[in-house]
Amino acid sequence: MAVERTTVDDDISTVVIDPNDEEFRGWTNTHTQLWDLTDNNVFLGVPNVNQNTLPVIDPFIGGYGRVWCLQAPIFFATSLRAMLQRWIERYCRGLSGLSNYELQTTEVTYGNTAETYTVPTGIKRGNNQFNLRFQELQGGFGRNMMKYWITGISDLGSGYGTYHGKVFQGDNLRFSAVNHTAIMLYALTDNSGGAYGLESLEFACMWFGAYPTTIPNSHLEFTQGEHNTQELDLQFYGIYHETNTINAFAADLLEKSNFYKDNYNDFDMGGITWDAWEDRSGADDDATESGNAGFEPLQSDATKYSSVITSNGLGNGVSE
Repeated sequence: MAVERTTVDDDISTVVIDPNDEEFRGWTNTHTQLWDLTDNNVFLGVPNVNQNTLPVIDPFIGGYGRVWCLQAPIFFATSLRAMLQRWIERYCRGLSGLSNYELQTTEVTYGNTAETYTVPTGIKRGNNQFNLRFQELQGGFGRNMMKYWITGISDLGSGYGTYHGKVFQGDNLRFSAVNHTAIMLYALTDNSGGAYGLESLEFACMWFGAYPTTIPNSHLEFTQGEHNTQELDLQFYGIYHETNTINAFAADLLEKSNFYKDNYNDFDMGGITWDAWEDRSGADDDATESGNAGFEPLQSDATKYSSVITSNGLGNGVSE
C-alpha cells in the first residue's frame, strides 16, 4: 500500500527500505518508509524541535492491539467454535507474556591468568507461552469455555482425551493436537489502528497449536462486604512465529476490519433507540402528569420498554 505523509518542509527526506531487496533481506516489512535521521539533533545537547522535526521524532505509543482466533479447536461444537472466536476477538482486554530475545553466549578462557571473553553461540525464539486477559461475564462464560476446552483434552475423571465423547462417535474424531488446538494472531498498530496497512503496523505474531492451561476457579471465592468485577488472566501455550508474511496478513485483516474509519459522530445506536423513543412518546400522550414536553415522564406513567425487549429477541415483551 502506497503511503503519503505530508510535512511542512519538503527538504526532510525519507529512506525507503524494501525487504524484498537482497540488500535489506531480513528486515521487517513494517514502516518501510523511514525518516532520514542524519540531519537531526533533537536529542542532543542543543535540541532542535520545531514543526519540521516533529515527523522525525514520533514516539512509539503502545496499547493499540488486537487478538484474533483464526481457527478454533475442531472438536468444539460448531456454535461454540464461533462463540470462542468472537469472544477472543472482541472481549480480550490484554495480552502479555512476550519476552525479549537474548543472544546466548559462552566464555572462552585464555592466557596464564585465565582471562575470559565471550562469543555468541545462538539465540532462542521462545515466547511459546502467552497470557490473555478477559472481563468475566455473568454466567461464567469465560470459565465455562476454558473448562469445555481443557476437559475435552483431558477428562476430569479419567484423564483420557475424549473430546466430550466425539472420539468414540461414528465419525471417530482421532485424538490429535490438530483437533484440539487453535491458531491465534496478535497485531499491534500505531494510533491509526491500521489505516496505512503495513505502514501502521508496529508488530504482529502468530501462535499455532495454541491451547489454554487453566480453568479459572479462584475468582469464585467471596469475602463478605466485597463485591467486585472479575478479570480472567488465562495462560496459553502455542508455537510462536513472527515473519513478514504474518505482518502482511495482519495488515490485511486490520484493513478489512475498518476500525480506523469509525467516527464517534457517526455512531449508530440502532433500532433500540427509536423503539425507546416511540414508547416514551406514547407514554407522554397517554399520561396526565407526564411533565413538560421534552422531559422524561414520571416513572409511574413512563414506558415499560417492552418493544425494546421484543424487537431484540431478549424476552417475550411482557412488562409488569
